[in-house]
Amino acid sequence: MDVEFEKYFLKKNSAKKRNMAWFKENIKYLGPDYELISGFMGTDRRVTFYHKECKKYWNPLARNVVYAHSHCPCCKSRAGLKHLKEYCENNGFTIVDEYINYMTVIRFKKNECNHIFKKSPSNLIHKNIHGRCPVCYRHFEKLDDDVKKMIQWRKDRNIPQIQLAEMLYVSTATISNTERGKRKLRPEEKQRLLSYMDSLTFRG
Repeated sequence: MDVEFEKYFLKKNSAKKRNMAWFKENIKYLGPDYELISGFMGTDRRVTFYHKECKKYWNPLARNVVYAHSHCPCCKSRAGLKHLKEYCENNGFTIVDEYINYMTVIRFKKNECNHIFKKSPSNLIHKNIHGRCPVCYRHFEKLDDDVKKMIQWRKDRNIPQIQLAEMLYVSTATISNTERGKRKLRPEEKQRLLSYMDSLTFRG
């Protein structure tokens, strides 16, 4: 048999097998929650399902259903949202914008400092070390060593900014601006801070 004819023959017969019965056999993994409401015109065409669980229509390429075992993206999105909510709750973040998917950038707020920033959920979860605020971290790298020590000391002892402000007889805004690199500690503030740090460290 001629090689080209053989390829054509096999392709022709293979195509004949890919009918509705063949397609239905290969989508059984979806289970009864998915109702096929369109015809099947080949693996390169789109088909339509109605997903009973989320009550939405799903319009994938047939080949993605058969060969990649795809599922309704709505449910995948909900699983991603659940994971994101758990992460934010455990690390002190608030989701500001509506969640779209794992890779789409949205706004978050760090509850401790109230900074609002933009990140994809994927980057927030997988590239954010120790659940820190990315805004604070960017400023932190540029701060004086004394201020870095102050921030680390305050956080190690769970001392809020308002309490530290009372210790130094300054406003909370002053502490916030100092920690963000917008102002420097005055000599008397630094001396008072070092005194409190030594005193509380010794007692601890």
